[in-house]
Amino acid sequence: MFDFVGANDGSYIQALCQDFIRAVKEDRKSIFTADTIRSLVLVLISAVLIFGYLKNKLREHWVILGFTALILFDLVGVNRRYVNGDDFVSSIQMSKPFTANQVDKQIMNDTSHFRVFDLVSGPSKPSYFHNSLNGYNAAELKRYREVF
Repeated sequence: MFDFVGANDGSYIQALCQDFIRAVKEDRKSIFTADTIRSLVLVLISAVLIFGYLKNKLREHWVILGFTALILFDLVGVNRRYVNGDDFVSSIQMSKPFTANQVDKQIMNDTSHFRVFDLVSGPSKPSYFHNSLNGYNAAELKRYREVF
């Protein structure tokens, strides 16, 4: 029914071995299966809550509490998959994401107006310390980016 083939798998096959692609497909299949089972369990528990309420076995506040618990369980589970402890950085790293090296310090001593064009470290680091010629801008034209 599902082939678990991604849009970029063709380019991966050329660059990587077939075993890697097979492993990626197996990972996709196991994630899909786990999510399907999880969704079915949540739907079944919801159906039991609604059925219990309709048969007057559960009072309204217990049904609301049950749905609240299900929603929180689902939100926390999905959140842990995408944002976990490894994704957080300390406040020290956020306040000073880059450290100035000797070249940066030398350039900062210059008081004239200039822009820096750094092809070594990418657009982020020079833009943090200096006015950069090749800084990132989301509205940047594709042709302009191709020149640099």
